[in-house]
Amino acid sequence: MRFFLAVLFWSIFLPTISFSQSNYKKGLVVNIQGDTLRGFIDYQEWRSDPVSVYYKKNLNDTNPIEFTNETANYFEITGLDAYQRYVGRVTMDPINMTHLSVDIDTTTSKANRFIRIVQKGERVNLLSYTDNIKTRFFIQENADVKPTELLFRQYYQTYDDVNIRKIQSSRIYKGQLWLLANNLKVVSPALKNQIESAEYAKKDFVNILNKLNGLGKQEVITGKGNTPNKARFFLGFGGNRSNLTVTGIKNQGNLKLAGKSEYSPKISTGIDLFFNRNTQRLFFRGEVSFLSSKTEITSVYNSYLTNLKVQQNTLSLSPELIYNIFNKDIFKFNIGVGGFANISEYSNIDYRKSYLTSEKEEIGTLRKNYQYFPKKTAGVLLRSGLIINKKIDLSALYYSPVLLTSDGDYEFRSQMIHLELNYFFKR
Repeated sequence: MRFFLAVLFWSIFLPTISFSQSNYKKGLVVNIQGDTLRGFIDYQEWRSDPVSVYYKKNLNDTNPIEFTNETANYFEITGLDAYQRYVGRVTMDPINMTHLSVDIDTTTSKANRFIRIVQKGERVNLLSYTDNIKTRFFIQENADVKPTELLFRQYYQTYDDVNIRKIQSSRIYKGQLWLLANNLKVVSPALKNQIESAEYAKKDFVNILNKLNGLGKQEVITGKGNTPNKARFFLGFGGNRSNLTVTGIKNQGNLKLAGKSEYSPKISTGIDLFFNRNTQRLFFRGEVSFLSSKTEITSVYNSYLTNLKVQQNTLSLSPELIYNIFNKDIFKFNIGVGGFANISEYSNIDYRKSYLTSEKEEIGTLRKNYQYFPKKTAGVLLRSGLIINKKIDLSALYYSPVLLTSDGDYEFRSQMIHLELNYFFKR
């Protein structure tokens, strides 16, 4: 019950704090009057483009100023991100395969938002606007005052005579990009082929705009600094504390006993994927680890003696969601929740079950190589950790107990706590 409450608390706490922590970075705001205000911007894990942003002139200011698209034309987090004000119509038809409309949907809505500057160029800029419906891309010639949305529609086309629905795509953006190339006088067969094969995706559009802007490679959107990696890899080692618990069932129902703790080494490797590569506050971790553990438990209950010894080699896969509560470059403190799936092999199994007489003599048999152990187990894990200077990760992980075996009278469960030290190869 306590473990269930802990998981419930973590599940509620993680998304709550993700929207409550400030993260001020050096930046600037251009207000609606055209004045440039240099200072610090509260840079968050925006899943949709922001409707407002908080600004401080100095980090120690206690009353930040909120800027909306009614009071600011532009804001920038220096070397990381930039947004500009946009007022105009945007398409509202979903393009996600699970939410497609039946027949073409040309609905538009007026938007008054900040939209993200994906790439700035000498001739044309690439921008994007994300909300809970989809991500839209825009192009803006430097001479234009207003960006133009690149249009892509995807929908179900119905055929009543055969009762069939097929997905149809209208890739208007290809014509828009080719027209732009003609206007800029940079047409070529290679560019035409590149546009014709382009998907409605940031990577393809960036590569095309590089050609339109006469660039050989993608530039950072602000023209400064280096864009952090979307992912980082790690390799580490650590220690495992494991112990067995035995619980009585049927006639032994009142028995509940924990065995002595055993300690063993572990090695681990994996990858972190950031939701926002610049803030690096919330990220997904995929971890693979290997450990070898030896556990033992002995219980005496109602004149029955039970003893189990087992050597366990385990390969574990753990998907986790981790959030940095304290998030500075030199030091981070995080908590996380996830799951684990284990593949185990067992050896040196020594299982004893016997009856004790009044003189404490054992009556029964010794059963070796007891084979009723699962090769695959799964459960929930909780974690907390420290990241130092973006290179060293020190973490503690709690693994929920898993059922190892049952003989009809007793259930044996294994529970583990890991302490691990990892080294990051990418920042």
